[in-house]
Amino acid sequence: MIGTAGSFFPILYHQIKNKLPITITNPDMTRFFMSKKEAIELIFWAAEYGDNGGTVIRRMKATTVKVLVDKFLEVLRAKEAYPIKIVGTRVGEKQHETLISEDESFRIREEGQYYIVKPYTANEISENLMKEKSSRVIS
Repeated sequence: MIGTAGSFFPILYHQIKNKLPITITNPDMTRFFMSKKEAIELIFWAAEYGDNGGTVIRRMKATTVKVLVDKFLEVLRAKEAYPIKIVGTRVGEKQHETLISEDESFRIREEGQYYIVKPYTANEISENLMKEKSSRVIS
């Protein structure tokens, strides 16, 4: 979310205001983001319409880190040739974020600008545990 702890934007702001080079891992990485207002709307929508135990995900378009940096510089009216230092991808960092995993995709319901991922039923969980126990080989 824009402007929260761990967000990309406070780091950018600090670097630009202190005339430091902007450090990014990879300009082609894609990320999703939402404003505080959108996050609050998501919480209220989920509380009213979300399924018990389901996960509500806001529909968002991804953008590249480079586009985010360029727009941020534009908003701050920073000079065009601002120095950018590419520091490389960090351990465990994804090149492209996803809103919904492949495993979740078969349990999804679309509701306007939101997705709802239904939780596994008790029966589905029980069946999976039973299959896992019966196929386990211990030597």
